[in-house]
Amino acid sequence: MAVTSRRAQNQAKHWNGKQADAQTSADRASVWFDACRSVAHRAEREGRPEVWTQLQHTLHDFFSRHSG
Repeated sequence: MAVTSRRAQNQAKHWNGKQADAQTSADRASVWFDACRSVAHRAEREGRPEVWTQLQHTLHDFFSRHSG
């Protein structure tokens, strides 16, 4: 099994477990936010810091749509 495939399986198991343990929609949203930050940190370490900018834009768009 390739390392990247094993990593993807481990990550899926980890985040699926966190989602299963989350009690509320707010808890699940928090898990997704943590997962996205984890992906952005890894991308930055791999030389792709632009992922942070993409996450920033996504969060800004969400805020703009729902902040009234």
